[in-house]
Amino acid sequence: MDQILLELLMRLEAIGERDESLFDTVVREKMGDPIFYGFIKPEPGYVLPDDYGMPDEENRLIKAALGTYIEGARPLATTLGIDSFHERLAAFQNLDVRTEQKNDYDDFFGWMNPDLFDQAGNLRTRP
Repeated sequence: MDQILLELLMRLEAIGERDESLFDTVVREKMGDPIFYGFIKPEPGYVLPDDYGMPDEENRLIKAALGTYIEGARPLATTLGIDSFHERLAAFQNLDVRTEQKNDYDDFFGWMNPDLFDQAGNLRTRP
């Protein structure tokens, strides 16, 4: 799981070098949804969006990077027995995986608090 995550981070880092707006909150949120619904809590029939709040070429590169990650991570997670929502979230939010420039998942996607979600990946309701 580490290698495929590193490849995603490196591809996003290269896009960020071309256009720093990749690190804007709106872009990060738009990139986070595909990771969430494509890998962490897979939604049947989920289709990657075309727009991530960036220029056309960068949008295309982001979509390709996210798609490659999701297509590789899902079967690999199954093979490795990473089946639950929290296990997939932990595999993605791995701070040990960093690029040479020391970027990690949090730099591109932000952190999701695992305690806010139940075992199925639904937001917990307050008592």
